[in-house]
Amino acid sequence: MSEKTKRISTGIEGLDEITDGGFIEGRKYMIDGPAGAGKSLLGLEFLTAATTQDKNALYINFEESTDAIKANAQNIGLEVDGIEFLDLSPESDVFTQSQSYDIFSAKEVEGDDILERIMNRIEGVEPDRVFIDPLTQLQYLTADDYQFRKQVIGFAKYLQQRGATLLYSARETDETSTADLEFIGDGTIRIELTEFGRILSVPKFRGSPTRSGEHILKITDDGLLVFSELQPDLYSRSFESERLSAGVPELDEMLHGGIERGTVTIFSGPTGVGKTTLGTQFMVAATGLCCISLRNPAIRFSSGRKPLVFQSNRCRIKEPSKSWRLNLPASPHRNLPTMSAIKSRIKAQT
Repeated sequence: MSEKTKRISTGIEGLDEITDGGFIEGRKYMIDGPAGAGKSLLGLEFLTAATTQDKNALYINFEESTDAIKANAQNIGLEVDGIEFLDLSPESDVFTQSQSYDIFSAKEVEGDDILERIMNRIEGVEPDRVFIDPLTQLQYLTADDYQFRKQVIGFAKYLQQRGATLLYSARETDETSTADLEFIGDGTIRIELTEFGRILSVPKFRGSPTRSGEHILKITDDGLLVFSELQPDLYSRSFESERLSAGVPELDEMLHGGIERGTVTIFSGPTGVGKTTLGTQFMVAATGLCCISLRNPAIRFSSGRKPLVFQSNRCRIKEPSKSWRLNLPASPHRNLPTMSAIKSRIKAQT
């Protein structure tokens, strides 16, 4: 298999789907995002995927201690015992030893020592995957931006020659920019914190197509989950042209038999005119028994950048429907499938 097509899992099924099968082996990728976005956890997922396949994984941590990283991993159910760590985070005695920089700068005192420790650990572990968190910390140990770029490129080539795939985190600050690291990398995973939650995108991925859009990233007790943005073209299927009842015989008559299948119809009007009731009648007419069926899926979602969710809760749909004598089951939302299950079922029908 050629280098271009050999893939390794990112550790997250949804991200593998977005990147068309995962990372390309032997390349370098950047995770960009603000503090608290989930960069370190994504890196842990990447390394854990290697250990489950009896591969060697190395985590080089510059900020958080190894104990703190392991505790965070435990909180989301990740097993990290198979991961090797190189802890370069500051110790408590750093504050008391700060006088050593009275004559020499930090990069002159620490730079060579840290690079030597990194090289020795890589030679000892022989990792298949390396995660550096964050790589921007090395920028403080080089004389200027040119030396930093040169050092990063050389380090990436060194890992590539050893057959390792590099993932590194980056966080832009007033003193450091991630633009150079994004240019150097073969791909970028960007995480944004919004009022609706974490949004993940892949603006760059050399040598491979990716699924564009803004995808949902969630941190759960069972690890990280990525839900790709729905793209209608990926779930298209053939169907017979027909008209579906709107649930109101008089409206069906006005529409010459109902709403044409495969079209989008908008119920518009001010508050209280009956939009929700009319929509509920249409769903009941389409499904016969409940709000979702495999034959005629009828699902009501919200819009915007929020994850796709039901707009009205069961009480608000059920109680008004009783007053209008709609034939709804006792619990119309009982045992509804997840979005992942819905997508799988739609795929199976195409």
